[in-house]
Amino acid sequence: MGSQSGRGAARRGSGGLKGRRVLVVEDDWFIADAMASLLEAQGADVFGPAATVTEGAALARYWPIEIALMDLNLHGERADDLVVELARDDVTVVVVTAYDIKQAVADSAFAALQKPVTSTTLLATLYRAAAVEAH
Repeated sequence: MGSQSGRGAARRGSGGLKGRRVLVVEDDWFIADAMASLLEAQGADVFGPAATVTEGAALARYWPIEIALMDLNLHGERADDLVVELARDDVTVVVVTAYDIKQAVADSAFAALQKPVTSTTLLATLYRAAAVEAH
């Protein structure tokens, strides 16, 4: 893979996660690893995990991400602007956080889930996001 633009140009035909390019942005290594493993088990191509806003933004700029799975508080820095930026760039964003969700994030994200979240709920949300993203 290389640097590409036109994130929306490479949409898949089905709503599944197989082959989907998913960016994980989470600063807790155990949670990030569990999310990445869950996504990989579903056949997703996982990028990251990124532990900071800067790392997440850099990965999203370099790779043609379709879905971003993000926490909002990354080592004390809020990722709200990154959520809005990714959504504006046609990336489907699913937020998973224990923190308050500001209006700009609520308006931009496909879904916002409160931690703790079960793998069943997370996967169901990601499958819905992939189905919407595919159209």
